[in-house]
Amino acid sequence: MGQSESINKLTEGVDTIQEEIVKHAKAISEITSISYEEFLQHLFHINTLSQQCMDADGNQVLFAIKKGTDSTVFWKGTIRIAVIRKNIHSSALETSKLLNLSQFLKIVKTLDDMIKISQDQGSTSDHKPITASILMEVVNVKTENDKALSCSSGDSNDSCVICFEHKPDIVLPCMHSFCHKCIDSWNVNHKTCPICREEMLDSNDKWIISDRPDELELSEQIASTLMSVMDEEEDPDQDESI
Repeated sequence: MGQSESINKLTEGVDTIQEEIVKHAKAISEITSISYEEFLQHLFHINTLSQQCMDADGNQVLFAIKKGTDSTVFWKGTIRIAVIRKNIHSSALETSKLLNLSQFLKIVKTLDDMIKISQDQGSTSDHKPITASILMEVVNVKTENDKALSCSSGDSNDSCVICFEHKPDIVLPCMHSFCHKCIDSWNVNHKTCPICREEMLDSNDKWIISDRPDELELSEQIASTLMSVMDEEEDPDQDESI
């Protein structure tokens, strides 16, 4: 019985991860096709909806572009959207999260669905209005799920900001990273960073990001290091006995 429950829980966990991966793939697909004007429409739409979710203390949630993060042609990879809690009575502003484009689009869809459902249930007796606190909780949960998905897939880096398909494996001196295919193609006609335009004096003036070792490789490396240390400790004793 206990084994059966464990298997069921494990299966549910795998299904949840698979669902999140599918959602992540859809989000990437949306990112590649979205225009800046469409993004601004999403931003205006979610701010309009969130204004309807003010709590009793006068708190509401706003979404705003962090200054300077959308100023390049590769804005989809660099843009950051600030999640701001505002109090209309004190005019106090508090930034609690910075979202990338993928996270923002996921949260927009979730909040949009929640608010529509809440509006449809508005006439029922057990209806609970969505408040600023609930919106912030959704933001927190979604961003934490995004981190968990990255960890479970072994991918803690964002996608390449040029193609949004491959993992960044090249870092320039300015510390901006890209996949090698995109940066090599860019460097054919340009000798600058695609994002900040810092000049690259040498085509070799970049670093390759090595893949993270898997658990087996890590265990073997640790075992090898321990054996080497033990051998070094035994050698002096052998010399003294001779």
